[in-house]
Amino acid sequence: MALKNVSDLSLQEFRFLLEEGLYESGDEVELDIYDGFYLELPEIEILRYGKGFSAEYSPLFRKNIAHALEERMRDREPDAPRLADIYHNKLRWRSIERIQKEKVAMMDWVAKEQAGFLLNGKPRYLKNIHEGYIATALKEFGWCTPKVNTLVRDLSVKLPNGKPFGGGDVVFAKELVPGGGLMAYRATHVLRQLMKKDEYYSGGAWQVSDEKLDRILRHYGIDVNEKTLINRKRKLEGYLK
Repeated sequence: MALKNVSDLSLQEFRFLLEEGLYESGDEVELDIYDGFYLELPEIEILRYGKGFSAEYSPLFRKNIAHALEERMRDREPDAPRLADIYHNKLRWRSIERIQKEKVAMMDWVAKEQAGFLLNGKPRYLKNIHEGYIATALKEFGWCTPKVNTLVRDLSVKLPNGKPFGGGDVVFAKELVPGGGLMAYRATHVLRQLMKKDEYYSGGAWQVSDEKLDRILRHYGIDVNEKTLINRKRKLEGYLK
């Protein structure tokens, strides 16, 4: 017996699995469960201590998943498998604690590598980190590049609070692990800051032309083509919606 996603479970069973560490908040969870708080409440938080950084798992993230499930299953008939069946098949489930530790270890390493960027927020300090670098650096986990890519994908991260450009923003981990898309992710960071200003973005629409945005990006040493600029704008607008 293998359960495909959390909709196969009652809330009681889901809480049991969380408490026993038998369920992970990874691929099996349908992403629509996170709607409404996915970027509002990040899964990982990067904390600053002096000039250094560390990562920790958000203790509230799991509670919000449970709340979303409760809303979804409030009127649902209890037809999921018995707890005993789930427990005796626990080897089919990767431990949620292990998954959390992996994500924290990964982002802890990334935060230290991106310390220059996190300290001052200037896009030119964003380093070109590839998933393969992480797999090699943290070889004790036995990761391959696709595994790291899975961990990075859709992982929400809160940047450290403070005065630097973008301090306190919630971003996707991929923005700190740009791989071959360094310029595109530098552009994303600048565009996100511009969207906070009404003279550039208000009422759900950009108030300046792509030509002006391109000039602003070039001021920061960022050179992207028109297609990439449009793509970055659409992604950021999608996050806001």
